[in-house]
Amino acid sequence: MAVSLRHSLRLAVALALATGALNTIPTASAATGSAPGKSSASTPDIPIPDVKYTRFTLKNGLTVLVHEDHKTPVVAINTWYHVGSKNEKVGKTGFAHLFEHLMFGGSDNFKKTYLSALQGIGATDLNGTTNQDRTNYFQNVPTSMLDYALFAESDRMGHLLGTVDKKTLDLQRGVVQNEKRQGENQPYGVAYELLVNNTYPAGHPYSWTVIGKMEDLDAASMTDVQDRVPQSRIYRTWNVPGANTPEEPELDLAAAVLGGGKTSRLYKRLVYKDQLATSAVGSNDSSEIGGQFDLTLTARPGADVAKMERIADDELKALMKSGPTEAELRLAKTTILARYTRMIERVGGFGGKSDLLASCQTYTGNPDCYKVYLQRIKDATPASVKKAMNDWLSTGDFVLQVDPYPTGLAAIKPAVDRSKEPALGKPMALKLPEMQKMTLSNGLKVVLAERHDAPVVNFQLMVDSGYASDAADKPGVASLAMRMLEEGTRTRKSLEIGEAFESIGAQFGASANLDTGIVYMNTLKATMPQALNLYSDLVLNPSFPQNEFARLQQDRLA
Repeated sequence: MAVSLRHSLRLAVALALATGALNTIPTASAATGSAPGKSSASTPDIPIPDVKYTRFTLKNGLTVLVHEDHKTPVVAINTWYHVGSKNEKVGKTGFAHLFEHLMFGGSDNFKKTYLSALQGIGATDLNGTTNQDRTNYFQNVPTSMLDYALFAESDRMGHLLGTVDKKTLDLQRGVVQNEKRQGENQPYGVAYELLVNNTYPAGHPYSWTVIGKMEDLDAASMTDVQDRVPQSRIYRTWNVPGANTPEEPELDLAAAVLGGGKTSRLYKRLVYKDQLATSAVGSNDSSEIGGQFDLTLTARPGADVAKMERIADDELKALMKSGPTEAELRLAKTTILARYTRMIERVGGFGGKSDLLASCQTYTGNPDCYKVYLQRIKDATPASVKKAMNDWLSTGDFVLQVDPYPTGLAAIKPAVDRSKEPALGKPMALKLPEMQKMTLSNGLKVVLAERHDAPVVNFQLMVDSGYASDAADKPGVASLAMRMLEEGTRTRKSLEIGEAFESIGAQFGASANLDTGIVYMNTLKATMPQALNLYSDLVLNPSFPQNEFARLQQDRLA
């Protein structure tokens, strides 16, 4: 892997701001002044979700939030500890993540591995994660198993250390080290470590990765490995204010307009029009004591990487000069509001209601903090987004370029015959709840399952033809044909389709498996008529434009 690192002249100024008190991140002096006026841009009437809860505090100081959702006999348990890698010290990095692993090995009164025990009672979405600011553990269990799950959770919370010996520590240390090696051996695997090392001052709590340094986990030397990547990639990063600040929603909207999908400026210019990149993504990653605004550009093989970077910079400067249009801001707002509406459809796991409440409680002490964020999203204007971008993205960027390893290398001959697929096991019996079934006048069979706890509607059309029907000399035709559905109809072009779905907060996808083609849509109840009209147009009137086919074909080959 070849990498190049570039700092702008005033990077030190931005980094100096990031070294302030842990509970706040100072704003630049340019950020002061009167607030811009409100936008006249209108978005679909998407109400801010309201997740009801009861909050109380146990004698041991543990804050408990209870939300009731009776659609299924399942309980989501989501336990958050307000400690992460930022609480570590230099020379002891990776310990928060290592401790997360130790929490799954059993405790004084629960002498069994946590995963196997909870899976044995029917737990799903069972996992734990660590980031810079917190460690959490979560699982969904049958309601009848709540006491058992709470016993297991509480025992490892209060009675863990008696079971941790050197053998256990060495075992989990090895697991974490192997996880680190696997990550670093992936394409772009060391890019994030280079980014945080170069965008935060030495010793800053965010200047090391969550998984830590290998020498901190184990003093033994390790063999250097070389990272091989398929395409050149540019990372461009700015240090910005973190979560739950007034700037966070403004920069989230800026990231969406710049690189948030098919309607974004970078996608339309670099991926669609000039076809210099296979992906162009903007994001605003907000952590507790600081955030980072990122642009990630993946070059098409053979493309002029420098030209790709120049065009991206031109698009950024143009957005900072004029701000987003009313239409662009409306799309970005709708996308974010729709994302939060979908979150309340799930009770547990990654991004469910329990995650939302626990996150707000842990970081702000207010389980309703997401409402403040979403109201700021609604109140944002083109002028306020422009101001936030100019306050924080005018200087202080760090650029990392990752290039492919030299060609001419080849994989060794496989030790097994990969031309034969492994034998399939016996399928397990599947028991589904009673569904409403009907047949339309055109012969289409419809199965309907009603659930009214979240204002979201899911469609899935299944066609009796998959990639098993591909000709032997043309594999991938079915998959590419399904992908082409959203690239044009008789009355709509590719980018118009993307904008139409984003404008109503809907998501669309089409794919093929062995025996079926699947056309999927998720939309909000408030915009279902418009979404269904779009959905039917894509299914019934695809035009398969040649220019879009050629572009997707090249993307597949990249």
